[in-house]
Amino acid sequence: MFDKFEALSEEKRLRIINSALEEFSLRQFKNASTDAIAKNAGISKGALFQYFGSKRQLFQYVYKYACDTLAKEIWAKVDLSNPDILERLKGIFMLKMSLYRKYPSLFAFLLNAYARETDEEIRELIKEDFDSQKSGAYSKIFENIDYGKIRKGFDPEKVVSIIIWAMEGYSNTEAAKLKSEDISMEKYRHWLKELDLFIYTFRKAFYEEEEENRHGQGD
Repeated sequence: MFDKFEALSEEKRLRIINSALEEFSLRQFKNASTDAIAKNAGISKGALFQYFGSKRQLFQYVYKYACDTLAKEIWAKVDLSNPDILERLKGIFMLKMSLYRKYPSLFAFLLNAYARETDEEIRELIKEDFDSQKSGAYSKIFENIDYGKIRKGFDPEKVVSIIIWAMEGYSNTEAAKLKSEDISMEKYRHWLKELDLFIYTFRKAFYEEEEENRHGQGD
């Protein structure tokens, strides 16, 4: 169905995809401009419609592309061997941030689609896909988590929600700063240092003390 688009060079396809992701991240479907998408991608509007047929088909294509990218580049790569939710979320954060170099508007696009989109057909598409993700790759992220490390008296699910909200807030704040700068090794080291501080703080606030710490205090 999208053979002409798929036959383009990777560089040109990426340019068009990123342009569409950006426009659809800024506006609801009905208000998104194909003129702006074509202009920012460096192609004619006629060429855009040759590749996708309609604005709706373009949205559906980039939405599926974004979800597939998320599944392939994040959910499939998360280290599930560590039962500590903090370490898993740290891994997700680093994988997520690495995608911003290639797809600056991918996460803003998905957030806008989930939270603000009002088009009924698109809402149904999003619901079907979200339900599929919850029962598929996304659900694996929370398999075999050791909730026994969370301090007694706390609701484990609420603790995990607080941690996720905090990590998401941090990642979104950092992502907003990346629009005018590249992701360098120095930036990765900065994120790792910040994440280690977050994890230390969360452990002190919500986790039982490590066994060796208890023994050390009793000596």
